[in-house]
Amino acid sequence: MPLFLLVSITLAIACFFLAGAFFQLSKGHLVDIIPTWPRKPIAPGVVIGAICLVWSAYYGCLMLEGNLAKLHPIVWALVPITIGLSIFYLDYINARAFGGFFTLSANFLIIKAFVHDVPARPFFSCICLILGVFGMVSLSLPWRIRDLFELGGKNKQAASILAAVFAFCGFLLIVMPIFARL
Repeated sequence: MPLFLLVSITLAIACFFLAGAFFQLSKGHLVDIIPTWPRKPIAPGVVIGAICLVWSAYYGCLMLEGNLAKLHPIVWALVPITIGLSIFYLDYINARAFGGFFTLSANFLIIKAFVHDVPARPFFSCICLILGVFGMVSLSLPWRIRDLFELGGKNKQAASILAAVFAFCGFLLIVMPIFARL
C-alpha cells in the first residue's frame, strides 16, 4: 500500500475531528442540528457505512482461505443486502457508520505506521488506539455521541473542553502525516 493511502485516511479522520471541534464551538443553527446528527440525515451514514461494509468484506475474504474461499461470493453478495437492511432498520446510522470507519481506520493506520517509517510511532499508535476505542464506543453506544454533542450545546465550558480535545486530535493527525512525508 502506498504511503498516500495512509496520509489520506489520516487526514480524513483529522477533518472529522476538526469538524467536531467546529460544531462544539458553533452557536446558532448548528447547535439545533447537532443533537439530531447521529440519526438524521441518513445519507452520510449510508455512504460511509457502505464504504465500511466493502472494507470489512475485503478483510473478511482475506480471512477465508482454503476450502472457505468458496464463500467469497456470498460475502460480497451480503454487502448490498446489508446496506439495504441498514437503511431501513439501523438506528443511529451516522454515529455507527463513523464509528465503523474510525475502528477500521485505526487498524489500518497502526498496520501502516509499522510498514512505513512514521516518526514517533508509539505516540501515533496511541492516537490510533484512542481512535479505535472511540469508534467502538460509537458503534456499540451511538447515543453517547448524541449525548456528547448535547453536553457541548448546553454547557459552554464542556463545549470548550470538547472542542479543544477534538482540535488537538485533529491537529495531531494532520501533523503526523506531514512528518511521515519528510
